[in-house]
Amino acid sequence: MNTITKLLAGLFLTTAIASTAHAAPIQIDNFTASQDVADAPIPGFLPNSSQAADAGAIGGFRDAQISASSSTFASGRFMTSGGAGELSSNAGVTSTLTLTWDGGDDPTTVDTAGLAGVDVTSGATNTKFSLDILAADLAGAVININLWDTSGATSSASSAALGLGASTVDLFFADFTGTTDMTDIGAIQLVINGVDDLDMSFDNFRVEGPLGPPPAVPLPAGLLLMLGGLGGIVTAAHAGARRA
Repeated sequence: MNTITKLLAGLFLTTAIASTAHAAPIQIDNFTASQDVADAPIPGFLPNSSQAADAGAIGGFRDAQISASSSTFASGRFMTSGGAGELSSNAGVTSTLTLTWDGGDDPTTVDTAGLAGVDVTSGATNTKFSLDILAADLAGAVININLWDTSGATSSASSAALGLGASTVDLFFADFTGTTDMTDIGAIQLVINGVDDLDMSFDNFRVEGPLGPPPAVPLPAGLLLMLGGLGGIVTAAHAGARRA
């Protein structure tokens, strides 16, 4: 292989590698470890906040807190079952569930440096937070995501009201307002604002890139001209060799 051919091959290989760059999803939680909290708790039975150690959760722990519009025991409840999170509310009750990932700490506080500076962009390849809603028997719930970086700066984003049944909630980085450094995340919080009598289940809270194949990386105009010129030189050289 002559020098020009090697150069062309190298340029095309570099371009091919660049065009195959894709997102590196980050699992925030798959809700594997058991956890059970309820509003209006009875001491020694069900608390209204707790921390669960979970190997499937970022930082190794998940904090859960629940509040409800009724003071009746367990009228609003969150539990994990079968690898999914479940939020349930009695008739006439609206519940709010707050889940926080900030390492091992008091489940009622946020340690803004608890995750020690996670780059949720995965080197600028991820673009959004996603949560799979497995089932919802009523429409109207709203998802909020709050972020802190290790300096304490905050950002937040909210979904539109959810519909019935299964869906996937996507909140893109561009949807967030605030000053959080997405490459230095210290705490992540998911808040589900329910509606009266809502029962819903969810799973696979994650950060990921866009769906589908990665977009092709366009070549700079100058490089295209160079490749065209090198191609012409190679063609001319081959033609000269045949005449010889």
